[in-house]
Amino acid sequence: MIQRSRSAFPVLILLFCSTACSPDRGAGLERAAAEREAAFAERVSEARAGGEADTPVARWELPGPLGEVSGLALTPDDRLFAHGDETGDLFEIDYRSGVVVKRFSLGPDEVTADFEALAIRDSTFWLLTSKGRLYEFMEGRNGERVPYRTAEPPLGRDCQEFEGLAAADDQLVFACKKAKKAFGGDLHLYRWTIGSRSVERVDIPLDSIRARGAGWDEFSASDIARRGDTGNYILVAGPERGYLEVTPEGVIVLARPLPADHSQPEGIAWTSNGELLIADEMTGRSAALTVYPEPFR
Repeated sequence: MIQRSRSAFPVLILLFCSTACSPDRGAGLERAAAEREAAFAERVSEARAGGEADTPVARWELPGPLGEVSGLALTPDDRLFAHGDETGDLFEIDYRSGVVVKRFSLGPDEVTADFEALAIRDSTFWLLTSKGRLYEFMEGRNGERVPYRTAEPPLGRDCQEFEGLAAADDQLVFACKKAKKAFGGDLHLYRWTIGSRSVERVDIPLDSIRARGAGWDEFSASDIARRGDTGNYILVAGPERGYLEVTPEGVIVLARPLPADHSQPEGIAWTSNGELLIADEMTGRSAALTVYPEPFR
């Protein structure tokens, strides 16, 4: 189905497969996927030529198991993975064609936890719980259960709840959604050098965020990603429906509301080709993955 946005730019809205799609689905699925990818590439090109950074080039409705999508992350070769917030199930999604490529899980038995974020560095995956525990594992095949190990980086006791995680060189960057009351409404990021006891906290005062024109009482970070072109961090906040870009030192580049179509943003990612991906969990309507031609300005 094609829906015209306010700017009359076409947005493709299609359902993902309800289960992981496999090669035996036949040539028809392959043709449909190829057609969607071609349409996607054309829309990205047109949007960039027209300066339409705020207009989606695709919006994909997520399948039932991702109704409470909590995080997004991309592999070095730009394959997108997403997860929900209750079980250790990972979904590979082709964001260009709207196809769920595969699903694999932490095992050998079902793993349940309050999973809030995902990061990928080289071939290593990390799932993060709200209390700062990491589940580390390697990518699995479709339907496979993979072994994992856990770690608890020394993040301190200043943050009550974590919801964002990003990989940056030899570090993982944690975004605190809710700091303890003593720290007010400021935003805190934690950079952990992987495998070490070294943690650096970056404090971003709420007043400096509000000074950029955003009137939020706080910025409840629900996910974080790293731009490969600039090295800056981009974040979304679900309750505020906000978008923030900061330098690694915490200097604010941009603070603004998200477009109105985002009801509960929970995941964000940046592709090496420059597209911006935002996932919204189900809130009265289906969970969705929205693709923009480039980061907001």
